[in-house]
Amino acid sequence: MDKLKALESSLPPEQAPTPHTIDKLNQQVTQEFKIAANAVTSLYRLSSEKSSLNRHFGYTECVQDVLQLVEEGYTADQVRQWCIAKQRELLGATTPVADAVGGYTSGRDATTSQHVANTKKTGLALTAVPEAPTFHLSRPALSVEHSAQLGERRMLKPQATERYLQQRSKNAAGTGKRKTKKLKTR
Repeated sequence: MDKLKALESSLPPEQAPTPHTIDKLNQQVTQEFKIAANAVTSLYRLSSEKSSLNRHFGYTECVQDVLQLVEEGYTADQVRQWCIAKQRELLGATTPVADAVGGYTSGRDATTSQHVANTKKTGLALTAVPEAPTFHLSRPALSVEHSAQLGERRMLKPQATERYLQQRSKNAAGTGKRKTKKLKTR
């Protein structure tokens, strides 16, 4: 079967390999790349336009909601609290903390009261800077344990290393020449 597959790839081309056919294929490839590039450009332009229209549509809806609240006679503070509640809702934050009066607290007050509530519950104060994660040591894989044991066997003794460095420094300072062994010739 493999020989048949190899035969298919080694068959002669459908057209004769002349410079004219190669130029024709190059033109077709270039044309296909131009079509693909135009399609990508069109997709980018359309997605950018859609994003811009969605942003403006959302802004218009927001302004309409605020105008409706103003027309219903809400005060500026109540509109502000409503905006904060909507913002928290859209950002996926937890529900706003209810005020004693029945309104909502501002974002800063809500986080402060949540911080105090968390401190009372857990007894731990939250810090402004998140702490680095801690990793607990676990038993290493067998291959790691095995290679560590081999490494201990190969480890040099510190005394031998110090002796080697002392001899090396004496040789370098003393004669400037290295001691070499003479090779026996046969």
